[in-house]
Amino acid sequence: MQNNITLNKKLEILKLLNEGESVNEVARRMALSRSTIYTIQRNKSSIIDFYKGANVPEIIGKFKRMREPNSPVMRKELYSWFVEMRNNNTSNTDETVLVTANTMLNVDIHEDG
Repeated sequence: MQNNITLNKKLEILKLLNEGESVNEVARRMALSRSTIYTIQRNKSSIIDFYKGANVPEIIGKFKRMREPNSPVMRKELYSWFVEMRNNNTSNTDETVLVTANTMLNVDIHEDG
């Protein structure tokens, strides 16, 4: 069975390993297989780089997958919009963010075409 692990949990695992705990101890503590712990250890640099490169690490930590956006330009535009809404104390639901992202994507596609 595949177990999706949040980025925060992966960072916690890396911290424990860095503090000197063995793979077996970490696997037992986290209720994960040793293979999973070794995979996280092997991917340490990409996990840390992804977290450091995130504009909003507190949100990114909840993610289970590390994916780069299809459009870095749209990502920047959406992030700018998000920061503006946050600065204006405007609450954003997941649906609002998705609708805004789709609107930006459709505008971008129509401008290119």
